[in-house]
Amino acid sequence: MNALFDQIITFRHAELKAAWGAIYAAEAVTPKVREPGRHLELGAGELAEARRLASTVPLDGKLAADKAFNAAFKDKPDVKSRLETEWDSAAKGNYAKAIDRADQAARVR
Repeated sequence: MNALFDQIITFRHAELKAAWGAIYAAEAVTPKVREPGRHLELGAGELAEARRLASTVPLDGKLAADKAFNAAFKDKPDVKSRLETEWDSAAKGNYAKAIDRADQAARVR
């Protein structure tokens, strides 16, 4: 769990902070645009997707609790390296997509 935390939060803190900043900025626009004809539903969908992306953990609880998975992660450096690379890539990609979706939500609103 420490390695996962490092890959998606510690090492990607700037990206994570930017993603949530974009989400909060898009949410702040909502009260200002409640005019007839605005597509708030579309923006809400984009914002929900941004939140999902920024909150996604690339490892489910079942696998995290699996003894064989944990043993492989601990005892096989190649497995550990591969997983850390995958988690890092997933975090970077998700945070970039979250920023994009939040920006789209802010424009739609």
